[in-house]
Order: sequence, then structure tokens, then C-alpha cells
Amino acid sequence: MASTNPRHFHKILAIESSCDETSAAVYCAQTKTIQQKIYSQVELHRAYGGVVPEIASRSHLEKLYGVVEQALSQADCTLKDIDAIAYTRGPGLVGPLLIGACYADALAYALQVPLVPVHHLEAHITIALHEYQALQFPFLALLVSGGHTELILAESLGHYRILGSTMDDAAGEAFDKSGKIMGLNYPAGPEIAQQATTVDPQEPVPELPEPLKGKQTLDFSFSGLKTAFARAWQLHKNQYSPAAFAWAIEQAIVDALLKRVEQALDQHPDIPLVVAGGVAANRCLREKIKTCMTNRKQSAYFPSMQYCTDNAGMIVHNAYLRLTKLSKPEVLKQKVQPRWPIDSLNPW
Repeated sequence: MASTNPRHFHKILAIESSCDETSAAVYCAQTKTIQQKIYSQVELHRAYGGVVPEIASRSHLEKLYGVVEQALSQADCTLKDIDAIAYTRGPGLVGPLLIGACYADALAYALQVPLVPVHHLEAHITIALHEYQALQFPFLALLVSGGHTELILAESLGHYRILGSTMDDAAGEAFDKSGKIMGLNYPAGPEIAQQATTVDPQEPVPELPEPLKGKQTLDFSFSGLKTAFARAWQLHKNQYSPAAFAWAIEQAIVDALLKRVEQALDQHPDIPLVVAGGVAANRCLREKIKTCMTNRKQSAYFPSMQYCTDNAGMIVHNAYLRLTKLSKPEVLKQKVQPRWPIDSLNPW
């Protein structure tokens, strides 16, 4: 077994297979660079309007070997150069998670190197540390990824406190479900964002309710907003343009996120903000949060687009942080944990 001394971790290979992206990445400690390859299954699931776990699992099994080879090639190395193997342990879909976990486990055993289980949501947050040298713990994180919408106080590596989370639908689900109502393709979030940019500033737009209006809470709720949107579309789709509906739902979701962020910042002043996850790629959200943080004279950090959706780059970087800043990896009886709250994470 390879030593857990930080200087021996020159290159780490990671596998990400939590949902519908098959990804592999190599982290080079000497240059602090990440080489990653992502195969997206979006086209496979589009006909069904969402991710089908069985199809996702089969696709991971078919594509994983090739994706790993491409990531190694991009990093100009072979498996003999790898000092540790990381994989996404959870949260995610159990079938896809198992594909990645079994592959990583077998590879680590064959190479006799450490196996590092990584928390998917922690990796979304900590990838910002790779891109921004000025960012340090503690910081506030708005995580908007898939079925997760959470406000998290990141105190240190492995230590997180959930300040608020979704009570029903997450922000990403609200985008996708609203888009489905409009007849848009899955995933609908990017299409809604694109249509929203085409709305005429002078044209009327439908009114939508503010989620949890008047509630002093850091939790989120988008189920009622989705229902209100469906009713507005049914009653007034001939009165307003599709672009107007797209603009209205985007503004409602973004404003709900921003309001909770501002409340959290009031409670935890003088710390930076990280916005991570797939919805963090939304232009409207980025602009409004940047304006908010500029007015507060505080810093906001957004991972690059390549690290917003599910990717192995964030997994391999998180594994590097854990291997070099914490003690040796914990031996886990369960290789995957589909439901794994970030505030229960063991920092080793």
C-alpha cells in the first residue's frame, strides 16, 4: 500500500458517476492542474424527460473505461503513475454510484494504492479553492445542484453546518419542471435562461408568487412556485410570450435564492460566498449575486462552467485536499451512500 505521506501523492485519478455524467480526472500535484474527461448522457435521457437510473447505470458501465483512458492520456500518464484512486461515494443514484465505486475499488486494489471516498456535495463546494487562491475557510456556500438547494456554512475541510435546505423541490427541479410545462427539452434550465434573455423589456410578463413570502427562514421551497407557474401557463399562455414566462420563472427562482443568501450573510457577516452546482452556471443568478456582494463589499466565488455540472475534476481535487490536509482515509463498510448529508460527513 502506498504511503499516505503528502509528498507521495504526485498524481491522483478520480471517478464520478453519481447521476448522468460519466467522468474521470487526474490531478497533478506538482503543477496543481486537473485534466478531466466528461461523457454526458443527456441525449439518452431526453426522450424520457429526466434521468432513468437503469439507463444511466448501463451507460456508465459502457463508457467508464474509455473515459478513464482519455483522462490519463490528457494528463500524459498511465495507471502506473497513479498514487491514489478517488470516487464519488454519494449522494447520488445507487446504481450509477455502484458502477464507479466498484471500478475504483478494483483499480485501487490492483495498483495497491489508497482508495478515497469523496462526498459529491463537498466536492462541489471545495473546487472553488482550486480556482481561487484568495478563498479560505470559513465561507458561506450556496449549493444549487440537481435535487439539492442548500445554504452551508463551511467551517473547515470536513466540517459543514447546514443553515437552510429545500423543503420540497430544489431550484434545478423547479427550472426543469417549469420547462417541461412549457414543452421544452430536458434539461430545461439552460433553455429557460436562453429564452429569458430574448424578452422585450417593454412587454408584459406573468406575475408569480414569492416562495415562502414573509417567512423568516433560510430554508427553500419551490413546489408551490412550480404549481403557480403551471396554472399561469394554463390560463394565460396566449396572453404572454414564452420568453415572458421564461423570464418570470427565472426571476422568481433567482430572487428566492438571493433573498435567503442575503439573510444568511446578515447572520454570518464578513465571510466570502461560494456559489456551486449546476444552477451556478445561470447568468442571471451570477449577475444578481455579484451585484449583491459588491454592494456589501464582500467577495463571491463561482467555479468555472466546467466544474458546475457533475465532473470528476471536483472529485479529484477534494481527494487531494483530504489526502494532504487530513489523516489517512477511513475504511468504510459501505462503498456507496446514496443519501449522505454533508453535515454528517466524517472528516477522517
